[in-house]
Amino acid sequence: MADLDFAGKVAVVTGAAQGLGKKCAEVLASRGASVVVHDAQARANELTRLVDAITKNGGAAVANSDSILEGDKIIQAAVAAYGTVHILIDAANVTSQPKRFEEVDDAEWSGAIQRSIKGTYKITHAAWQKFRQQSYGRIINTSSAVALFGAAGQSVHSASSHSKVALTYTLAREGAKKNIFANVIVLPEEQTSLSSTATAIAYLVHQDNTKENGFVFEFSRGKAASLHRQRARGLLLRADATLTPGSILQRWHEVGNFDLSEYPSGPNKFLELQREGLKLPPNDKGVPISFQGTAVLVTGGGLGMSFFRSLLSSMSLGTSFLMVLFRLGEAYARHFASLGASVMINDISDASSVVDDIRRSGGTAACIIASAEDGEKNIQATVNAFGRIDVVINNAGILRDKAFHNMTEDMWDKVLSVHLGATYANSRAAWPYFLRQGYGRIINTTSVTGIYGQFGQANYAAAKSAIIGLTNALAQEGSSRNILVNVIAPNAGTNMTKSILSDDVAKMFDPAHVAPLLTALCSHLTPSTANGGLYEVGSGWFGQTRWEMLHSTTKAPLDTATGKEIAALLSGLKASTKAYPVSRKDHTQILSGQENSSLVTQKDVLGNISKAKAAISKGTRYSYTQRDLILYALSVGIPHTDLPHVFEGHQDFGALPVFGLIPFFNSHAPYEMSDIMSKYDQRLLLHVDQYLEIHSPISRSGTLTTFPTLIQVVDKGKDVVVVQGFTTVDDKKSKIFYNETTVLVRGGGGFGGISSFKTEAPQQPETNHLRDHLIMLLRRRRRRDKRRSIA
Repeated sequence: MADLDFAGKVAVVTGAAQGLGKKCAEVLASRGASVVVHDAQARANELTRLVDAITKNGGAAVANSDSILEGDKIIQAAVAAYGTVHILIDAANVTSQPKRFEEVDDAEWSGAIQRSIKGTYKITHAAWQKFRQQSYGRIINTSSAVALFGAAGQSVHSASSHSKVALTYTLAREGAKKNIFANVIVLPEEQTSLSSTATAIAYLVHQDNTKENGFVFEFSRGKAASLHRQRARGLLLRADATLTPGSILQRWHEVGNFDLSEYPSGPNKFLELQREGLKLPPNDKGVPISFQGTAVLVTGGGLGMSFFRSLLSSMSLGTSFLMVLFRLGEAYARHFASLGASVMINDISDASSVVDDIRRSGGTAACIIASAEDGEKNIQATVNAFGRIDVVINNAGILRDKAFHNMTEDMWDKVLSVHLGATYANSRAAWPYFLRQGYGRIINTTSVTGIYGQFGQANYAAAKSAIIGLTNALAQEGSSRNILVNVIAPNAGTNMTKSILSDDVAKMFDPAHVAPLLTALCSHLTPSTANGGLYEVGSGWFGQTRWEMLHSTTKAPLDTATGKEIAALLSGLKASTKAYPVSRKDHTQILSGQENSSLVTQKDVLGNISKAKAAISKGTRYSYTQRDLILYALSVGIPHTDLPHVFEGHQDFGALPVFGLIPFFNSHAPYEMSDIMSKYDQRLLLHVDQYLEIHSPISRSGTLTTFPTLIQVVDKGKDVVVVQGFTTVDDKKSKIFYNETTVLVRGGGGFGGISSFKTEAPQQPETNHLRDHLIMLLRRRRRRDKRRSIA
């Protein structure tokens, strides 16, 4: 790396007492940079030893231990010692021991957000002024795989670290004209990778780097990767009154269809999508969705006229546009109420007019005038009014836009508090209720700015990006307790288009066309795989956004690579291997070179299918009592007055026929799904069809055993369809139920298997059984038609 000379350059490195920060300080100093090593959490002698080691080797360094919240003092120390600052490496990442979300207290949350997110703002804002004056600056912010993909018990870290992503994208956009570059480095999980990462960072902050700006990179021993967002082709429906959550759910697989994807840097072409969608026929409304008995909190759900007036006084915007932009919450409240939910509307102004409209329409609603940040008060009001809380819609928000060099601390604090602070507060207050009842749904709100960054919205980008990180962590933590957490980026008139859209065009971006996605994600029919998702939505279009990872193996260790070699490596990533990690585990396997460990050859798959069909299950036992039959009946909507199904003392008491769907559900197959397809990802699994036979009367209690079998595996090219049978018997080996399920797994095909369904009918009971027992078919769709459509 001898060609990367930093003579005359001044660098400030935070978190320099250990880890990546320390290694970066050593590398830059060894190349001639004058370095200010900062760490407010370290012991004084740790920084002293680092400075002594650098100066002993002929370098220049001074130590600073001011609070990261006094970023101006840290930068001033660099100016006092060396005259200016050219490079800022913010490696002071917030780390903490895993802690369940219900155990995180407000002080811990606030402290971490202050140190990590506001601390980054303070020191970067102070350095930014110098960068602009000299038309040169290089910034490295750090994030982590935990933040990008989520991990249970890491809500604080995920939020604070993910905030750096969109903030960096924004800084890269704003700084480009002034030769100020900003990139994100995903911290390596191996200490042995620190040298490689620090060497690559040295190139990114060098003046020879004139191309790499606004990227997320990761380096380990022998591996280099970049990550960027990929937007699915998505689902386009007609944006009118026929658009329902059922319309979306019946075509849910299209929402995450990445066959024709794009790599955007801003919002979708919603005006074109709106016009294209209106050419479509009315939507098939699908299965009716009901939220009867469900309590929903919607923050920012009122009219908020006082806020509109304050904005109108400072912006030349049409009233219609503002009403569209800021009435998403109201649209959500009305939509949930129309489907039977009891809705609590939170707003800083009186929302009684919205409540009155809902009640006049036959709905149930109440309101609470309070800050969205007062989560305990909002959740308690919901519980007091309706006796429970099931769904939280975090929607409240404000804008305080300014170019970064003009952004004040007050602007930063207010946006972070209302967006991120309120999202945390309401989710945290609801979480214990969700845990106790084993059910909960949270919809958080980000924006295209929070995904891709946007000029003049550094505060908004940081807040909205942090919300994505928080969502990632909560989704991982809540999944085992039936708590689903997703985040949406709605388009209902955006800040980017406010100066060019007329009021008539703005009216086309109706918030009512966003709302059905929320009810689809919160309904009883929501796929369990729809958890931790990031969805862009507007004008009848619904699309998922995910990380795409480009990675390659380095020819030689990065520790000794030259600047030209690193430049060539980074440039070559654009044509390197693509991967789509959805978890921290996936990400780790890719970097360790094990990304193909879950993939098998075509020959292996075909052989595994043959073995799986011949495999004999040991059986999985399931025991139930009369209480279970009653609870099941109530859970599927049987009224308490229907005594034959809810009162064990009734002479005709018995199980619902559809109880036959329960005993097989957790049975263990004698094969693994990952073995019978090219690649298995449960998040990409779609339940297509369900078939049930009832062969014998259902006992009031008992123990049943289910034996799974593999019936068919159909290779559809990119995808795979799997048909499985489940025979359930009692202790006397008498057949009680036979279930058959059909599922589609995206990305699991292409192994050379059969491409169409065999026409054999499901297993039928013997003729003499037909006299005595009911045979019942339950289908979500017509089985034959569905299979033909897949074929």
